[in-house]
Amino acid sequence: MTSKKRHYIGTVFHFIDDEWKMRTFPIDIHEFKDRSTAENICNDCEIFLAQLNLNIGDLFIVTDEGANVIAAFKNDNHIRCICHELHTWCKRSLDPYKAANIPITLDDDVKIDINFINDVMKKMKIVVNAVRSRLLLKNELSLSLIVDCDTRWMTKLT
Repeated sequence: MTSKKRHYIGTVFHFIDDEWKMRTFPIDIHEFKDRSTAENICNDCEIFLAQLNLNIGDLFIVTDEGANVIAAFKNDNHIRCICHELHTWCKRSLDPYKAANIPITLDDDVKIDINFINDVMKKMKIVVNAVRSRLLLKNELSLSLIVDCDTRWMTKLT
């Protein structure tokens, strides 16, 4: 989903060729205008695959961990993307309080350490943004600075 609340679905085919090389082909991306229910997502996928003369049962579907996509493909060969899983785990390790429905039972020392790390990360983000906005300073540095982004896997740790 974009910041403007527009949903997109992308389809990428991955396979191993006769020479045992991994091949990747992005073949579709389109705006998804229906409600993002499991049924609508599954129907959209089946319609798209039918255009390619493919059956969903013959494929493995890899998705993020959204409840709607997990439900959409629960009866199919569905795999949750390990990169999304690890990103969520890392994010919740650094920001555990955003999962409001899950009771947090951490020692006070651990909470203090996590809050300290989180505060340092926020301050570093300010510094990174300041350097990135000053082109001359940015060009003088031998290394580039990276700002974390929730859509990029584990960028808080790079």
